[in-house]
Amino acid sequence: MKKTGMKWMSTILALFLVISLGACSNDTKDTKTEEPATVEESKETQENEVTESSEETSETKESEETDDTEGPIVTITAKEFSSGEKLNVSADTSTGTWYCESGSTAYFYNVADKSESHSAAPRIQVEVKQTLEKFDFYIDKFENLQNIEGRTIGGIEMTGRTYKNVGMEWTEYLGQFDDDFAISVKVSRVDIAAGSEGAALLDSMTFSRE
Repeated sequence: MKKTGMKWMSTILALFLVISLGACSNDTKDTKTEEPATVEESKETQENEVTESSEETSETKESEETDDTEGPIVTITAKEFSSGEKLNVSADTSTGTWYCESGSTAYFYNVADKSESHSAAPRIQVEVKQTLEKFDFYIDKFENLQNIEGRTIGGIEMTGRTYKNVGMEWTEYLGQFDDDFAISVKVSRVDIAAGSEGAALLDSMTFSRE
């Protein structure tokens, strides 16, 4: 009887162990099958974050592009030689291709970049002197000098003239800014007829003292 009881006890223990091991195995499998779902959720979260970030970046770029198309107002300076005083010259360059440069003369070159801003390049340039008479210093060398209709630039009513000098054809407008500054706006190889990009730049031009 004792042996029979022991066998039954052994059998029951063995069955208990088998059942326990099976339960543990199922728990492990369940845990493993849950992990990929967690990884997938993480991937989806990251993809959503990347998508949202891309959309924000795209919106920012569109905003920047919109701002750029409104047209930059460029301010450069022209310096009066005798006094060293400067005049600010501002203009809207969005209507064409312009390279701008400050100096004793303020240049608006009608070119793509600095490499094309040579001495014969198309340009609109602004010079300042103490009096209007000083712009006539080389008048004896002007060829085919003719007076033309004046133009209002930067709120100043200017007289106009055309001539050829140093191999280039010029249209020049002259006016008095204040008691210290007389202004010359000279144009060479740039169309300034109504509706042109040259006319748009001249019409947007303003002057101010530094």
